[in-house]
Parts: sequence; structure tokens; C-alpha cells
Amino acid sequence: MSVFVQMLGEGIAISTIPLHLLSFGASPLQVGLATSCFSVAQMICCPILISASSRLGRLRVLRACLAGAAFASLLISISSSIVGILFGRLLA
Repeated sequence: MSVFVQMLGEGIAISTIPLHLLSFGASPLQVGLATSCFSVAQMICCPILISASSRLGRLRVLRACLAGAAFASLLISISSSIVGILFGRLLA
């Protein structure tokens, strides 16, 4: 259930982040970076998190990932700059 909620949030973010960034005056390159940041971070972090879940337990890693995603979503929602949104997307 928690993975479903995370992916639902990601689906909502993918569709609304470009509009949010354009309201700040972002360039098309910055919108593309924000859209792809999540996938790049996932590609880099997945092997690390898989090995951590084998050592620490899946539940601990899942909880840490969900807490990080919640923090990143909060950061994106309160950010007033393009850089803050990009950083939040990278953490998500």
C-alpha cells in the first residue's frame, strides 16, 4: 500500500511540476531537469538501497524512503525557487 501511495504522489508530481516551475519562469531545460531528476536519482540509489535492505531489513529501508519522500514533497511545496524544487525532486 505504501508503494502505491508513493507512486501515486509521483504521478501527480510529474503532471504538476512543469506548471509549478513555469509559474516561476523556468526555462524548458529546467522543466526537463526537474522531470528527469527523480528517475536519475532512482537509478543511482536503487542498488544502494537494495543492499541496505538486505543488511538492515526491508521495513527499515522502506520507512526511511517514505520519510525521505515526504520530506522532499514538503520541500517542493514550500520552495520559492527553481533550485529548491530541483533539489526536492532529486531527493524524492
